[in-house]
Formats: sequence, structure tokens, C-alpha cells
Amino acid sequence: MQVPQCIVFRATGNAEMIDKALPPNIECYDIPETKPNAEPNPFETGESVRLRDGTAANGTVCGILGSEVRVVWEGVPGDPQWYHQDYLLKEKRTAERRAPPREEKPDTKLNPFKIGEPVRLRDGTFTNGIACGILGSEVRVAWDNVPGDPQWYHQDYLLEEKRPAERRAPPRQEKPDTKPNPFKIGEPVRLRDGTFTNGTVRGILGSEVRVAWDNVPGDPQWYHQDFILTEKRPAELGRTPVENQVENDIVDQAFRLVAAMDDDQRRRFIARMQETYK
Repeated sequence: MQVPQCIVFRATGNAEMIDKALPPNIECYDIPETKPNAEPNPFETGESVRLRDGTAANGTVCGILGSEVRVVWEGVPGDPQWYHQDYLLKEKRTAERRAPPREEKPDTKLNPFKIGEPVRLRDGTFTNGIACGILGSEVRVAWDNVPGDPQWYHQDYLLEEKRPAERRAPPRQEKPDTKPNPFKIGEPVRLRDGTFTNGTVRGILGSEVRVAWDNVPGDPQWYHQDFILTEKRPAELGRTPVENQVENDIVDQAFRLVAAMDDDQRRRFIARMQETYK
């Protein structure tokens, strides 16, 4: 709102000496306005500033006068210019402006691969590869039967590939110890279930026994040792007990002694035997 002005007329000289042909000499004065207190200038000489509207940056304060700031701009020819403090903002220094905010990143995993190690792609599209280079988390892989230079892959896309020997080796099974084969070639045997008897062992291979059966046509057959039993020989079946054999041996010796005696010795021996076994 414009403050009204008060016009004061001041005449120069005496009234009777005024030339009515000339206009009067009139002076105008403004009545002082009621203004808010000016804010203190926030800038300092040598400080980096920029314009608030962004049209100019990289300026340096080279003078301050009340609320006015004199700024010299980098790369702008000409004398420094005066700007009201409200049109300026402090500008961060180059080091502060270029420093990116610190990001919280997870720790990088160690590269688990080694040069010369067999690898394959995790998705299965390539196999039979060899790691021929490692750089940080990247692995350079040469593929078998794939033309062209080796390619770089991130370690998360690769898996270790088992070597052919490791891949083909069957898991070790816990098997019971094999019993030794109790039979011998030429030994008489029979089947445990009694279906065949009077067999003879013709061959042995591990736990297998090859048996030829009496009066059974055809080639000898293989049987597992658990299905076979040893068969006693006929001589063993008709053998007399050991005690009877000893008595028979004693009688034979007595006969031989009596046959070697003369008549007088034979009579005395017979008399002694009769007296002993009355």
C-alpha cells in the first residue's frame, strides 16, 4: 500500500516579490514507512553460494553490505554482482557435494571357486566348464565343446561340478562279511532241502559251488554254498566204533602170538587164558 505523501509548500523570498508568471518552488518529502526489522545477513566473505532459483551456482561471496551480498561466479566473465540475501543460498563445498551417502551393503561373499576347477551353470544350461580366471566375485569359464572365448559369470550363477570319477563312484554299502566257502572239489554233497543227494563238487567260485549229481543227466549246476550240505561217504556210514576196533586189534595180535608159539608154549597159554576167563 502506498503511503500518502504530504506536500509542503515553501516559498522563496517575500510574497510581494513573487513573480506570478513563474511557478512556485515546491519540494516533496515522503513520510517514513513502518518496516520490519531487517534480518541479519547470514553469509560471510569467502563462503560458497548459489542463487535460490538455480540459475547460477558455484559462487563466492566477495563483499557484504547490509542485506546485500556481492558474489563472483566461477566461469562467468565480468565484475561481481550485488544480490539481496534472500535470493541466495549457501552452497555445499565440492567435497561435501560429491561424497555419496554411505550405503549399508552386505558383506561380499568370498569367491569359492579356484582356477582349474570344474564348474557348471546353476540353471543347467551349460556343464563341463573349467574356471580359467577369477576377479573378485566374477569367474571366467571355458566350456567344453563350446566355440569362442571364455565368458565371465558372477559366482552366484555357478556351481562346482563333480569330476567323472566322483560322479560315477557308487556309495559304499555296508555288507556283511562273506563266509568262506566250506566245500572242496571232489567232496560228496547233497542239497539241504533233500531234493538231490549223491553229488560231487566239481568247481568252486566265491560262494558258488558247482555240483555233478549221480545218475542225473546234463552238465553240473551251480548252487550257492548255503543250499549245500556235506554228505557222509559210505565207508564212514559203515565204520565200526573206535572201541570195537581196538578189541579187534587186540584179538588179532593174540592170534599172531599163538601162531608163533611151539606146542608147549601154546598149551600153557591156553591154560592161562582158560583160568583167567572162568
